[in-house]
Amino acid sequence: MPRLRLVVAVLATTLLLPAAAGAAQRGTTTTTQRYGPFVVPAKGRDMGAGPMQEKMGMGAMKTFVQQTAPPCHGCSITRMRAQLVDAAGRVQNWNTGVMLHHMVLFNTARPDLTCAGGRFWKERFFASGNERTPMRLPRGYGYRIGANDSWRLLTELMNMDTRPRTLYLRVRMTYSTRPLRPVTPMWLDVNNCGNSEFSIPAGRSNTPWSYTSPVSGRFVAAAGHLHDGGKRIRLANATRHRTIVNSVAGYGQRRRYEGHIASMSGRVGRNLGRVRAGDTLRLNAVYDAPMARDDVMGIVIGYLAHVRP
Repeated sequence: MPRLRLVVAVLATTLLLPAAAGAAQRGTTTTTQRYGPFVVPAKGRDMGAGPMQEKMGMGAMKTFVQQTAPPCHGCSITRMRAQLVDAAGRVQNWNTGVMLHHMVLFNTARPDLTCAGGRFWKERFFASGNERTPMRLPRGYGYRIGANDSWRLLTELMNMDTRPRTLYLRVRMTYSTRPLRPVTPMWLDVNNCGNSEFSIPAGRSNTPWSYTSPVSGRFVAAAGHLHDGGKRIRLANATRHRTIVNSVAGYGQRRRYEGHIASMSGRVGRNLGRVRAGDTLRLNAVYDAPMARDDVMGIVIGYLAHVRP
């Protein structure tokens, strides 16, 4: 299949918001980084995203953006949210014929907690699908950005239009330069250390996955990611018989999104559940799909505080 030649530029702009509008905590700054342009081919054309999207009549592209700069160094991020926009900054979604399949930000200065032996994985600290769930940490906690940290972006975009679309990924984040309690992201994935995709049959299914925690700590935030047809994904500490998060997919909140996930619930708190090194963490990804698929996902991103071996 012919491939389009892409030149991917990264545009970073910083917008200082009024304190009342932008500051989740006192002494914070809110910035926006924009990545792109991404030229997504017309429906029926695939640029590395896989045959399932082509079968469903979508144009698709998957790409890496190398070595993007964080908004600050020696700071801590407390909130993040991704949006898909056009060149004018207007939000793009199903109602405009496109879709944010997923995006992932990696911190290339650190190994990934749950996939340290992966072929190319670095610390996966933030992700979003078309539900565009924000990352939000409790007051007093933050994701630390060190002096030498740099980021890498993976994004996959879909296009249902008959013409190519030029899109940008906009990530709005709030950070603080004050000392905050650090959190460690824990990526839990039914197909961890792979491409995160797995197969489901038509109808209802419940796909489990278990992981032995290498560290101790306590969860302070967690939320899930599923594809259309997903009902919920549950993360539990099976050793201690405690649910950490039951992330439920929301449908029907917006016009022209019928049949498509529009939200995923999550939890934020100072102690959603403790984990000790050696505990078994278990995912259960529940789907009720109209057809069999081989490209769904079942992911929970949790943030651990007071982490120790």
